[in-house]
Amino acid sequence: MPVKIFKQDADHRWLWQVTPSGGALVAGSADYLAGGLLYAGTLTSLLGYDFGPFAVAMGNQIGFCDTINLKAGDYEFDSGVEQRILKNGLQVSVPFGGRWVAQVRGTYTRFLEDAAVPDYFTVGGDVAYRFLGKADAEEAKRGYAFVGVYADLADNYTSPHVRLGTAWKF
Repeated sequence: MPVKIFKQDADHRWLWQVTPSGGALVAGSADYLAGGLLYAGTLTSLLGYDFGPFAVAMGNQIGFCDTINLKAGDYEFDSGVEQRILKNGLQVSVPFGGRWVAQVRGTYTRFLEDAAVPDYFTVGGDVAYRFLGKADAEEAKRGYAFVGVYADLADNYTSPHVRLGTAWKF
């Protein structure tokens, strides 16, 4: 659940919200007799400013992912995951044509524990169509469909992607 410290509206151009999150999952493979119980948590800060013709947002996140050993008879399952992750990113959003918005973003990710790739950059952008309600109303900001491209970039590593989906604000 996001906690809004500064709420952006017609009279206030700043937005700041902090969001804690957490979760757990069980993964396993009978073929390899492997698996584990993973749990994770993050704290995310979003700070944004609406300049009118465009908006800028900065996101910062710290998170962790760890495992719990599971035992079943003579078998012990531990995937050995123990990681702390920092993410810092910037995004520029430019609305156009009433319901459309173009976004360009970059994010730096740093793994604080040993990892095959210790850090990487993600760069990309997308175009989104906002729907529901009138184009200039608050309701139009609650749901959108988007298509975009981005890539993860590190030393000796590149992973391009295409994004297609929807997002909803409640």
